[in-house]
Amino acid sequence: MKRYYHNICMIILSAIIFCTLFLSGCEANDPGANNEPSGKSAENIEIIISSEDDKGIDAVSETEQEHSDIDFTVVNSPEHAKNIILFIGDGMGFEQISLGRILKGNDPLSMDAMKNTGYVSTHYDNDNKLLVTDSAASATAIACGVKTKKYAVGVDKDGNAVRSIMSYAKDAGKSTGLITTTRVTDATTAAFAAHNTSRSNEEQTAVDLLHAAPDILMGGGKKNFLADRRKDGADLIAQSQTQGYSLLYNREEVLNTNATMLLGLFASDKMPYTVDNDTQAPSIKDMTIKALDILSQNPEGFFVMIEGGRIDHACHANDAVTTAYEVMAFDEAVGAALEFAQKNTDTLVIVTADHETGGLTIGIEKSYSIGFETLLKVQTGSIFENIVPNADSASGQLDYSQFVRKQFGIRDLSRSETDALKTAFSSNDRATIGNALAALITQRSNIKWASQDHSGKNVPVMAFGPYAEYFTGYMDNTDIFKIMMEAMGIAGQG
Repeated sequence: MKRYYHNICMIILSAIIFCTLFLSGCEANDPGANNEPSGKSAENIEIIISSEDDKGIDAVSETEQEHSDIDFTVVNSPEHAKNIILFIGDGMGFEQISLGRILKGNDPLSMDAMKNTGYVSTHYDNDNKLLVTDSAASATAIACGVKTKKYAVGVDKDGNAVRSIMSYAKDAGKSTGLITTTRVTDATTAAFAAHNTSRSNEEQTAVDLLHAAPDILMGGGKKNFLADRRKDGADLIAQSQTQGYSLLYNREEVLNTNATMLLGLFASDKMPYTVDNDTQAPSIKDMTIKALDILSQNPEGFFVMIEGGRIDHACHANDAVTTAYEVMAFDEAVGAALEFAQKNTDTLVIVTADHETGGLTIGIEKSYSIGFETLLKVQTGSIFENIVPNADSASGQLDYSQFVRKQFGIRDLSRSETDALKTAFSSNDRATIGNALAALITQRSNIKWASQDHSGKNVPVMAFGPYAEYFTGYMDNTDIFKIMMEAMGIAGQG
């Protein structure tokens, strides 16, 4: 009897060993098998960074990119990222991205193809978890990896200067760039180059920017470089030329320049909204393509930060249509960067936001449909910078229904809506008129804004390229800095 049970056990043991060896062989021959160690997320966009024990690269050829026209098939991935392209959509939460998608006819955006995604906390005070930040504190967290006070750029909460990712990149021999659609001296760009307890000191930020000397600096804010506009009378335009910058003032000059050190100042203040169709100014995509063309000439690589700064402004104005156009333009720049990264597989592309603005919600009051698509076709420009100025001269004898019909395509104003507009236009105050028009459009669209200021919502993060797999799930905005440092291979320097 003992011999019988012994034989049975040996048969079972042999079967287990055979099955184990068979399954191991199948997994080894499966190109789609996930050989990532436990706890490490594999990137889903055809890149899987191998474990330390396996330096090979798994190309997931079966994954189809349904959400983009770009082919993201990548056959290898370097140990570190030679190039980093960081996109910051100022004020861009998840719902703002949805507006951009609606503008595209509900087709996927370029950033939708970035399968490594997560969400980011933006609070600015680690001790008290103060949830609602401003762009200065949040950009400092992303650029420098530290929490600081509101309105402070490039300093910690005690006012001490801290180094940014751009500074580290420059010391590593990389080329650098800062691009924005608002002023180059505004909070987000300032956090990467300036050190100041107040973001409002933009004239000093202009000095700091030239001292930091990124190879590419493009956006608005020309007034802060002009001798006749600055309190100290300093001619920073002349200084920039002495430093070797080529000056650019319009789209044509951006497209045609062959210079390798650029200072583009395309507006006295912020650049025009996309929806207002100013053909003299370059788009954010134009600036991105030019920057990548120039920065990629450095064999050591580059770091560039590209900000969609006017998304935030449109959200402050509660102007949904203008917000959608800004997100769409931003996404077109992201698409250009992803095309570059597909060809240059040592490039890490990151898309995130500094905070959400407006507390935007799509769909209100038990409605399962929105009227936003119709407004996209007929709204003639941004409410505060285009439509409201057109109403100034007509406010005394204005036919409100005719005005709204022309500007927004709305033909059936209710009595209450007409009364609200009449009261607003009678005030002869641009802010009051703009707010009344924005409220009308919001209600008609079945969307809702909680405020005209920032919220404490988490914001998205998306990544593609080397180290992209670390941008998944929940993270703090300071983690973005840490991962970029790791990706460039300079983590631990201080």
